[in-house]
Amino acid sequence: MKITKTQLRRIVREQLLREQVEDRISFPVLFQWDDYNRTGRPGKSQATVFVTAEELFEYEAEDPVELASSWAPMNLDGGLDISGAVIDPAENDRVQAWIDRVWANG
Repeated sequence: MKITKTQLRRIVREQLLREQVEDRISFPVLFQWDDYNRTGRPGKSQATVFVTAEELFEYEAEDPVELASSWAPMNLDGGLDISGAVIDPAENDRVQAWIDRVWANG
């Protein structure tokens, strides 16, 4: 079977895109902190965490909450000290699978 240059370029481009996608992940997190806002309740804020495999190694995180908690101080406005991070269970499973895959291929 012959492959044309165009087909080969397309195959290589698709493979590179797949590798790039696997090298990073994003997921929504509800961050919480103990500083009380005007309502007298603890503060909370929804954010999307964007992390690369390289950042995962820097943070040395082994689970999604630890990863989000490590990401937050440098990326949330005001560098808040968070007291918690809530992640949807389905997202948690997806992120944990990515973390396991990155550490395994590390």
